[in-house]
Amino acid sequence: KIGTTFFKMVFALPLLARGGVRDSPTDEPPVTPDRPTVTLAKGRSTPTLLEFTIAAQHAAEIAYLIEPTPDDPSTPTAEKIFSTGAVREAPAAATTYTAEGLQPRTAYRIFAASRDGDLYSTVAWIDMMTEAEAVSYTHLTLPTI
Repeated sequence: KIGTTFFKMVFALPLLARGGVRDSPTDEPPVTPDRPTVTLAKGRSTPTLLEFTIAAQHAAEIAYLIEPTPDDPSTPTAEKIFSTGAVREAPAAATTYTAEGLQPRTAYRIFAASRDGDLYSTVAWIDMMTEAEAVSYTHLTLPTI
């Protein structure tokens, strides 16, 4: 009996040193959540609006921020985009968003991020430009010859 107890102790020590014994062969290691991702694509442009498409995976929410193209090329953090930008529930498929009331012929940078709980994506960004206003003539006089 002493030999059997000794054998059990010697056999069990290396298993305990490696983190213990699993209860059954079906135990799985803990699942690591997938990090959220976000992508941006350019859409339509008019003198006062820009359309762009956001797609996200493994995310509960998306956020976007639109600014005139900065002289400083730094990119805001995902946390800043969520705190100062427009936040929406993450769509199941790529979705088009519209920014209205913009200045004609102005360059803008659009930033986007996604998150799931405390996990944030990397920040995506694109540059777009609103079109110039169309010039219309309501009265045109032609010279006579």
